[in-house]
Amino acid sequence: MLSNYKTLYVGLLILIGSFTLRFLHLGDIPGSTFDEVFYPRYGFNYLTGENFYYVHPPLANYLYAAGIWLYSQLPWIDLASIDSLTFEQLPPLSYRWLNALFGSLLCLLAYFFAYAIWKNKNFALIVCFFVAIDGSLLVDSRFALANVYIVFFGLSALLCAAKSQSSDGNARYWLLSSGIFLGLAASVKWNGLGYLLVILSFFVALYSIQKIDRHELRFTQTQANRLRNHKTINNIQQKINVINAVPQWEYLMYFLAVPLLVYVVIYIPDLQFNTEYGFLEKHQQQVGFHQIMVEENEHPYCSIWYSWPFMIRPIGYFFSSSDAIDAFGNKITLFKDVHLFPNPFLYWFSAIAILTMGVQWLKLFWQWINQGTVSYKFYLFMFLLLGYFANLLPWALVSRCVFLYQYQPASVFAFLALAWYLAQLLKSESLKYKMLSWGILTIIVISFLYWLPFQLGITLESDAFYARMWFQSWI
Repeated sequence: MLSNYKTLYVGLLILIGSFTLRFLHLGDIPGSTFDEVFYPRYGFNYLTGENFYYVHPPLANYLYAAGIWLYSQLPWIDLASIDSLTFEQLPPLSYRWLNALFGSLLCLLAYFFAYAIWKNKNFALIVCFFVAIDGSLLVDSRFALANVYIVFFGLSALLCAAKSQSSDGNARYWLLSSGIFLGLAASVKWNGLGYLLVILSFFVALYSIQKIDRHELRFTQTQANRLRNHKTINNIQQKINVINAVPQWEYLMYFLAVPLLVYVVIYIPDLQFNTEYGFLEKHQQQVGFHQIMVEENEHPYCSIWYSWPFMIRPIGYFFSSSDAIDAFGNKITLFKDVHLFPNPFLYWFSAIAILTMGVQWLKLFWQWINQGTVSYKFYLFMFLLLGYFANLLPWALVSRCVFLYQYQPASVFAFLALAWYLAQLLKSESLKYKMLSWGILTIIVISFLYWLPFQLGITLESDAFYARMWFQSWI
C-alpha cells in the first residue's frame, strides 16, 4: 500500500498529465469538428439571440454559452464583440476549454469515487490513471461534445450516494447532492439516466438482500443457525449502513423527486428563450426525432452496442492530408487525423475483467444462498456489474444509429473492475502475480503512447497511419 505522501505525488503526476493531454494544442484542429456543428453553436445562439431547435435537454448548450462568454471576457483575449461575430469566426478554443477542464478533473473524481467504494489507494490510483489516458474520454474532452459532462455529473452522483452511506452524519446532504447531480446528468442527454438506474437497481438489490436476511427465506434451519451465529451479513450491512442512513421513503425523494425537479428547472431558461414550443411539446418532438432519426448503419460510424467493449468501430472526427518531401528528397504523404479512439488494450482487458467479475459474483451469490455468508466483495462486485450493465444494456432497446462514445459511462465501470483485479495482483505475495499486473499496466501504457497521435491529431506519415489501423473497421 502506498503511503499518503506517495499517493499524493503519484496522483498529482496523473492530474498534471491529464491536464496536459487535454489542453495541449487544444485549438489546433479547426472547428467545427464532428458534432461541434451542433452543441457549441447552440450555446452561441443563446448569446446572440438566435432561436433554434435542439433534440436533447439544454444543459450542455448552457455550458457552452457560459464557456464562450467567459473566454471572451478574458483580459488577454483580443476578440470582437460576440454580437458582431459569426459562429465560424469564433476561435475553437473558446468552446473547447470547458470540456478540457471537466475532462481533466474527471480522473480526480474517479479517484475519489473508487476510494469511496473500496478503501484502497492502489485501486483508486489505477482507476484515476485509466480515466486520464483512455482515448475515448480524452478525445471527447478536447472537442465541444456533451458526452464528458454526462460521465462527470454521473460519477459525481455516485460518489455522493456512496458518501451518504458513511457514518459522518451528513447522509441527507450527500443524498440531496446525489439527486442534484443525477438531474444534471439527465439534463445533458437522456442516457444520463443510466446512472439513476445504477443507484435504484443497487438499492433495490440491497433492500431485497436485507429482507431475505431478515426473514431467512432461502436458508435451511442449519444454514439459518449458522447465519445467526456468524452474523456475517449483519456485520457487513452495519459496516456500510445499507439503506439505513435515512428512512427508506426519503430515498424516493432524493433519487426521483429531486432529479426530476432539477431537470424541469434546467429547462426554464430555454423555454423563455425558444418560445415556439412548451415543455411537453419539446419532449414529444424529441421522442419523435429519436424514433425517426438516422437508422442503424445509415451513418458510416454506426456501431452495434455489443461491439463497444471490443472497440470494433472507432469514430473519425477529423482528417486532412498533405504532401511533403522527407530528408532524403522522397515525396511522402502526411495524415493529420483525430479518431474517437479508445485505448484498445484497456478496453479489451477491462472487458475480460467484467466477465471475470460476473462469474465470481455468481459464485459469491451461490455461497450466500447455500451457506448464508457474504463478504463486502459481494456488494462491490454487484455494484460494479450493475453500474456497467445499467449503462450498456439499455442501448439494446435502441434501433437507431448509435456510436462508440455512448459506451463511455459503462466503460468507467469496466475500468474499475480491471483496476480492482490489478490492485489485488499487486498486493499478492506471489512474484508472478505482481509481474502479471505490471505487465498488463505496461501493455496499456505502450498502447496509449502508440495510438496517441490519433487522439491528439499528431501528424503521421501515411505508412505509420496505416500501421496503427490494425483492422479495416478502424479506418
